[in-house]
Amino acid sequence: MNYLASLIRLRQRGDDPESAVEAALSFFKCSRAEVEVRILSPGRQGVLGFGRRDAEVEVALVDRAYIARHLCDLLLQKTGWLTEVTVSQSSNQIELQIESDSSAQIIGKHGQTLDALQFLVNSMTDRLCPGESLLLLDTGGYRQKRHSYLRSLASKLSAKVRSSGNRVTVEPLPHHERRLLHSFFNDQRGVSSASIGRGLEKRIVVTPEG
Repeated sequence: MNYLASLIRLRQRGDDPESAVEAALSFFKCSRAEVEVRILSPGRQGVLGFGRRDAEVEVALVDRAYIARHLCDLLLQKTGWLTEVTVSQSSNQIELQIESDSSAQIIGKHGQTLDALQFLVNSMTDRLCPGESLLLLDTGGYRQKRHSYLRSLASKLSAKVRSSGNRVTVEPLPHHERRLLHSFFNDQRGVSSASIGRGLEKRIVVTPEG
């Protein structure tokens, strides 16, 4: 087993297998539906305390959303910030909400720290449990503010392209924000958008239609 896989597995002892499993679920902050359980030893009660042996189980997270939440928790613990991470998901998106008095530090300048944390959690989660669902991290309402900003930006740039007849290039953005901005341009009349470039320099170009 590699180190990354070991982060989502826990060997737990208890008076019996069920109590050991419950302790592991409490550690992972999830329900039985999000884990896989293997009983290593059923334990033994003994007689008058003699010959007693704890039960032992191995519990592994198997749900993509809860794997992401647990990995995010582990990374944040290294920072020393006091945080609480909750998870919500739809058919195509997983959102990890970070509650903390240190939201400003977690966000960082222009969202760079939050984006870096999101990249790490995505990369680690994809290695352990590949999936198509988009994984987003948010704290202090930052993503919603960016959502509103990008919608407004799409409207303003579309108006500029329509009036001038010239194409406009948008500053480089993270993948998830480019994806969102493309969807906003799709709602605008008379313009189309496409991505150019590679890596961190990938940009959106908006051109007039027709």
